[in-house]
Amino acid sequence: MNKRIKSWVHGTAMMAVMGVNAVWAIAPARAQATGDRLPQNQYDAEVVTLFMGGCVENGLAQGVPAGFDATTYERLLTDLCGCMIWEIQDRYTQAEALVLTEALGRDEDWANEAIAQVVSACAPG
Repeated sequence: MNKRIKSWVHGTAMMAVMGVNAVWAIAPARAQATGDRLPQNQYDAEVVTLFMGGCVENGLAQGVPAGFDATTYERLLTDLCGCMIWEIQDRYTQAEALVLTEALGRDEDWANEAIAQVVSACAPG
């Protein structure tokens, strides 16, 4: 796998989970209600698999929040991460997502806002 894609997957997963921590204190995640519609941009299966693994692993590494058992928390993380990768694919091409991840690494305001919108789409409102 391309080194830049690996970096994108790792960076996106890290930023996604770090941006979602506050949601756990408020309410559990929900899966995006999309019906049978596929996202506008379908990424390589390997990229999606790596994103999901990194996203869930990073969430689990932060510990199970009070009020959750480990199994329920992992299921909620899987739902949330699945929603997030769906939203990212629906909004950005794979190349655009790489640019977004690089901008997140530089803590650019537009990128932080973009990820906040993805998180908002996947979190109870």
